[in-house]
Amino acid sequence: MKILVLGGSPKGEASITLRYTRFLGMRFPEHRFEEVYVAASVRSLEKNLGELIAKVREADLVVFAFPLYVCLVHAAYKRFFELVEERALSSAFAGKPALLLATSIHWHDHTALEYVRGMAEDWGMGVCGVYSAGMDDLVKASERNRLEAFGRLAFRRAASGELPRRETAPRPDWDYVYAPQAGPARVDPRGLRALIVTDGAPGSGIRAMAERFGELFGGDSELVDLNALPMKGGCQGCIQCGLDNRCTYGDSDGVQAVYREKLRRADIVVWAYGIRDRYWSARAKTFIDRRFLDTHQPNAVGKQVVYLVSGPLSAHANLRQIISTMEEFSGGNLAALVTDEPRDTAAIDRAIRGAAECAVECHQVGYQAPRTFAGVGGAKVFRDEIWGKLRFPFVADHRYYKAHHFYDFPQKEWGARLKTTLLRALVHIPAIRRAILVDMKRHMVRPLDRVLESIRTSPGTP
Repeated sequence: MKILVLGGSPKGEASITLRYTRFLGMRFPEHRFEEVYVAASVRSLEKNLGELIAKVREADLVVFAFPLYVCLVHAAYKRFFELVEERALSSAFAGKPALLLATSIHWHDHTALEYVRGMAEDWGMGVCGVYSAGMDDLVKASERNRLEAFGRLAFRRAASGELPRRETAPRPDWDYVYAPQAGPARVDPRGLRALIVTDGAPGSGIRAMAERFGELFGGDSELVDLNALPMKGGCQGCIQCGLDNRCTYGDSDGVQAVYREKLRRADIVVWAYGIRDRYWSARAKTFIDRRFLDTHQPNAVGKQVVYLVSGPLSAHANLRQIISTMEEFSGGNLAALVTDEPRDTAAIDRAIRGAAECAVECHQVGYQAPRTFAGVGGAKVFRDEIWGKLRFPFVADHRYYKAHHFYDFPQKEWGARLKTTLLRALVHIPAIRRAILVDMKRHMVRPLDRVLESIRTSPGTP
């Protein structure tokens, strides 16, 4: 087969991901592999996409090979997907088998893979294999064997001539544009400041939603238009920020000032984005990728967060998951999420006002929602990686994690370890084992009952 590898790394030839596809090329020399550095050459693709599309038409199999960047693909790779659709060229991919190969530390690799799968299936492709590799898996013999087995199965399936069935739902059409009416009365901001960031162009529905939120806060809000914000480029993957959280761009454009100054001053942060294919726009993704100047550290701790979304968010569960993950990771509280799906101006206005009031109230009482699996599991992935093999080059993360007690390894809980060791020994005694099992249900709730009883007898106890 003639296999076309579409590289999603901004580092081009230096991509870690491409080492995995090259390994497959070595193991299966009967197939011809060709690489195109899509993300690294997206600016030239903006001018001329024809040569790449010709390669796609000639290919028997297309491999989407990409590293993870903040729950998704890199912004430049995202732009490639947009370009294909803007220029109505997706038919070149239709009917072709596809493979997805991602590299990461397994922090939300599933959301990135789901995005690319959805796009490939939207274009009429059949996904014959999905592989998520750890960044250094290739140095391990067992992982090389696993990747080789994947290649054997995936190439055989791709050559069979039968495309796998679609697994993602088609994207629904969306043509509604929110049109604001007379402005509602301001909410009482109670001295709080709101930062509103949007990728909505003037006249768009999402821009109108962002501006309506700003009207509710009056002079206590600031709107950042990503279309006007100077951005010299996307994240380069250089990891310079890992040493001291200084981006290689520095203050040469406007991105660092938003994150370092405007975001830190704000009490309430509003992200106002329109859905573009299965995510936000590539412009918004460029800005989001640049948030990595804080690397793996939460940078919105204690802030109330509101999302304003234009588009059928209820049809994009993967995007909804990314939203909640981003805020649990950032340390902010997702106070409200408003979409224009009601297609009714009055209802949307009420929802925006309700979101503003909820954010203010949550801030006043200091409410922070408990983390779900996304937040708890994600924190453990980062904790273990920064403690171990990523301590360099992410020196700044290590300092932060030590200072903020993120290294909460369970082996440090000596009391719990001694207790469980004792119980494990006692449970081998038949009589004690029977007694423990008989009373297990009550044993599990007993510590909680003691807390409730202490509150009952001392109402002032927190």
